[in-house]
Amino acid sequence: MKPIIKKSLAILISLAMLSTGGISAFAAENTTANTSTQKAASAAEATTELTTQSPEEALNQQKTDLEAKLKESEEKLAKYEKSQMATEEYINSLDEKIGYMNQDLSVLDNQISTARAKIKGLKKETKELKKAIKSVQKQYDKTNGEIEKLNKEFKKTYNAYCLRMRAMYISGSDSILVALFTSKDISQFLSRYEMIKAVSKSDAKLLKEAKKKTKEINAKSKEIAKQKATLEKSKTVLDEKTAIIEKERDGIESKQAEIAQKKIILAQDRAESDSLLAEYAQKTQMYTEYKYEDEELLKQVDNEINSVLSGLKTPEEATTAVKSDKNGNKHTTSADSNTSPLYYNSAAILNLTYPAPGHYSISCGFGHYSSGKPHTGTDYPYPVGSKVVAAQKGIVIKTRELNYSYGKYVMIYHGTDNLGRKIVTLYAHNSQLLVSTGQTVKKGQQIARGGSTGNSTGPHCHFELIIDGNKVNSGPYLSK
Repeated sequence: MKPIIKKSLAILISLAMLSTGGISAFAAENTTANTSTQKAASAAEATTELTTQSPEEALNQQKTDLEAKLKESEEKLAKYEKSQMATEEYINSLDEKIGYMNQDLSVLDNQISTARAKIKGLKKETKELKKAIKSVQKQYDKTNGEIEKLNKEFKKTYNAYCLRMRAMYISGSDSILVALFTSKDISQFLSRYEMIKAVSKSDAKLLKEAKKKTKEINAKSKEIAKQKATLEKSKTVLDEKTAIIEKERDGIESKQAEIAQKKIILAQDRAESDSLLAEYAQKTQMYTEYKYEDEELLKQVDNEINSVLSGLKTPEEATTAVKSDKNGNKHTTSADSNTSPLYYNSAAILNLTYPAPGHYSISCGFGHYSSGKPHTGTDYPYPVGSKVVAAQKGIVIKTRELNYSYGKYVMIYHGTDNLGRKIVTLYAHNSQLLVSTGQTVKKGQQIARGGSTGNSTGPHCHFELIIDGNKVNSGPYLSK
């Protein structure tokens, strides 16, 4: 058999084994592992199957768990009266449901990605399988043609041999002796003997040729039977893989429809949560942000802020300047001097003052909402026009006036703490900004007037502490 055919057969058999999870007779004949090793391997595989889950199974389990939690959340919400909806408890319960729905959508997205990856892998396998089937089919057809040719040659040889046997039967064995002994002379005797010997030799050759053709036909028959079995099995595997691909495609369409439907419900729940939050904030005067602003707008603002943070210089680079005295001698001003607007590797930098003096009530603390969505600062409600001050001395590195997200906000760079970390604070939702980028400010200096700009349910200061680019809880660092 040609190398290309052997390779094709090997591919077909390997792919068939992969799809069925079994061990074919072909593999069994060629294995060199002993029985005890095989048993140990089988036991290990069985243990693995019991203790591990495939990514697909894990996602299905997550989906089942989340659907159960969503059902519980809906049942919990259904128990509230209409008059109880604009309450912290109901809003938190609704946010919890929204959180589960977000997770559910994430799982659906992952399931779709997993299905697409599976389809991609199956398409690759089916492509290789089709190629191998085509190659083996070609060899099968060739072998079949060779068998037909051998059968024709055998039939011709067999018929010739049968004629000789018939002739010998009719003439009988005595006829040979009669032919010899009725010779007129020794010359005729020898001539007849040579003729009889030649005929016998021809008969033996015919018999040998018939046996040879029979052997070749048997060998080819075994070969073609093996090829046929491989083809049939491989075509079955191909059909199975094609069916799986179609099933996965149907599953993707079904999940996409489910996502679309759930996104509508999610949008309605988010809108309801924000509406109830605004109503609750008006009743309690505990103003904060709306929780479900457009994600794309938030990403834009985050990208702007991250760009500013990534471009921060060290206090030395930001404040060191070269000055000349009357005699022309050059002196440098150190970043850690008392006159510097920035701290340089000092723990004193984290001794912060409250951003809204006299207003210490917290309407929303640092952490996460019930939905799991992060709240990256601390909210201090106050009347419009309230004083907003710098929590520590520093340099204003950004001011921005938006009608969404943080609204009118200020960012101040204070230098580095004793661990060398860059410290930045952010003040959002102001009605008026009183400083500009590049301006130096002192601790407690007014930098803005309080308000409710951007994504705000009412007047409050959203205050953030950023250490080395990470937003952290400012509570432990604040004092009056």
